[in-house]
Amino acid sequence: MKLFRIKTASYITKKNISSTFMLFIASVIPVTFVIQRELFIGSMLMIIVVGVYLSLLTGKGLFKSKNKSAGR
Repeated sequence: MKLFRIKTASYITKKNISSTFMLFIASVIPVTFVIQRELFIGSMLMIIVVGVYLSLLTGKGLFKSKNKSAGR
C-alpha cells in the first residue's frame, strides 16, 4: 500500500496538476447527476471516469493521445 501511494503521489506531481484537477471535477459531476435522480447517466459517467482514471494510473497517457489526435 505504501508503494502504491508513493507511486500515485509521484505520478500526480509528474503529470499536469490541471489534468488531475479536471479528473477531480469529472469525478464530482456524476455525484450531482445521481443526486438529481438521473441514475443511468450518472452511472455511465462514473464508469467512464473510472476507466479514464485507471488508464491514467497505468500510464497509457489518455490525455496525451487526445492532444496528439487534435494536433495541438
